[in-house]
Parts: sequence; structure tokens; C-alpha cells
Amino acid sequence: MDVIGAIVEELSPYATVRLSEQPGKIFLDTLHGRPLQPPAVIIAPDDAVANYVRSSAAAAQALHTDVGPEEGGVRLLLVHITEEVLSKAQAGTTLTVEDDEITVVGERTTDLSGLDPDGEYYWTADRPDEF
Repeated sequence: MDVIGAIVEELSPYATVRLSEQPGKIFLDTLHGRPLQPPAVIIAPDDAVANYVRSSAAAAQALHTDVGPEEGGVRLLLVHITEEVLSKAQAGTTLTVEDDEITVVGERTTDLSGLDPDGEYYWTADRPDEF
């Protein structure tokens, strides 16, 4: 399986993604329509991806019972990369796939300084009309 191609395909619905001439490197130019200049970079070396997939095989097998451990590991890697991109990517962020983790350098922060640390906060949601 072409993992780099799968990463690009996974990100394409909500990001402008392009491959670098360097193997294992992907540039993210936009995320949800927001420009990222300089682009965010995903670095996924073949050996690190293979080790990541191997190290997450047990967890992947429990989540993706319909496929083998390697395919499940790749799917889990794609989920983790997508989560990191959506939650942390900003202009210039670098996400690197390592043997058993994804490291993020230059992640965006959220300023929560105005929140009362002892306050009571609740999540609410309205059910969509079609349900």
C-alpha cells in the first residue's frame, strides 16, 4: 500500500495537499479553506511508517477487525495523522511520523486564560431535525 498516497487522499477533502519531491514528505497548503503559509509539513519516512504500523498492530486489530494487522495499522496511522492535523496544524507546523508516535513541532495553542478554572462548564447539543 502507498501510505503517502493514502495520507494525501485522507486529507484531500478538507485540505490542499501536495507531495514534495523528497520521498515521504507532504506539504499542507490549506486546511478547511484557511491558508497555511509557510505550509505545514508531514514527514513520513518509509521505515518509521513501517515501524509505527507494526507497533500499533494490536490496537489496530481491535479497531479494524475486517482487515489484516498491516492494513489496520495503516488505517490507524491515517486516523492519528488526521487528528493531529485537525487539532494542531498551523502555518509552519511539522508533523513527523516516528516509530511509535507522531511528533508535532509548532502546534497552535488555544488561549483559555479567560476561563474560570473553578467554573462549571457544560457541553450541549441539539438533535438534528432529521433524527
